[in-house]
Amino acid sequence: MIFLAILIVIGYIAFFSTIYKKNNKIIYFIFVAILIILSMFRYGIGTDYIAYLNYYKNNSVGVINSIRFDNHMDIGYRILMGISKKLGISFEGFIMIISFIMMALVSYII
Repeated sequence: MIFLAILIVIGYIAFFSTIYKKNNKIIYFIFVAILIILSMFRYGIGTDYIAYLNYYKNNSVGVINSIRFDNHMDIGYRILMGISKKLGISFEGFIMIISFIMMALVSYII
């Protein structure tokens, strides 16, 4: 329900920002911040969440070990996972980092 309310508010602000054409960059960064926050705090969302959780828990600590760990995951994902595990970051914290990186890159490209 909260996602629907946020979507309605974002749509309302976006509609009126195109009419008045003032402070479009500020509104854009507010929208990006909202999307980043929503994507960072997703727990159990997606059909493969449990698979990634198990993969994170079963992977050994360290960057080199995570690269050697043979699996179907991208090497960049495995490197970030190894760094996160070495720093002692939980899986939820790792998802927050990945979400932030992904949304920041998408918003930069747009």
